[in-house]
Amino acid sequence: MSEMAPFAARLLLAAVFLRAGIWKAAQSAEFVRALGEYRLLPRVIVPVAARGLIGIEIICGLALISGAFVSAAAYCCVVLLIAFTAAIGINLVRGRAISCGCGGSDERTISGWLLVRNLAYVLAAGIVAMAPATGPGITAAPTTLTTTAVLCTALTLLTATAAARLAVATGRLVGIHGRINRLLD
Repeated sequence: MSEMAPFAARLLLAAVFLRAGIWKAAQSAEFVRALGEYRLLPRVIVPVAARGLIGIEIICGLALISGAFVSAAAYCCVVLLIAFTAAIGINLVRGRAISCGCGGSDERTISGWLLVRNLAYVLAAGIVAMAPATGPGITAAPTTLTTTAVLCTALTLLTATAAARLAVATGRLVGIHGRINRLLD
């Protein structure tokens, strides 16, 4: 495989993730609503998860376009795309017709086409992740598969832990708020 295939795949993924992340950041209320419509996360976690996804998408896009930490960004893209594809698939099986939440003015309803598209993106991210850390725009030292896997796992665990802690804290605040309202009534 020539060096241009991973480079072209890298630029494609950078454009996809930056466009999606920037749109979601600008339209965060719409994205929170769309993410909640999947009904895969507790409602209290959805806003936190949405913000986390937006940040991760933008960071991955920037890393891919800048050439810094390309392998790590590509592996994170693989994980995100597989999660997005699974979420779409689950809701298709449920028979639900909801917005994909993909980002952009051309928001579409989830469909089999999105599954195919996402799998093509997974393939592109895999090509980038497995390519040698050389070629146009690569500035960072190569990362090994093990290091990348550890970093992605750590990021996922940190995000999940933070979301769980926030959910517990929010639940407590809601309970306290209810008691205060009853006292004031």
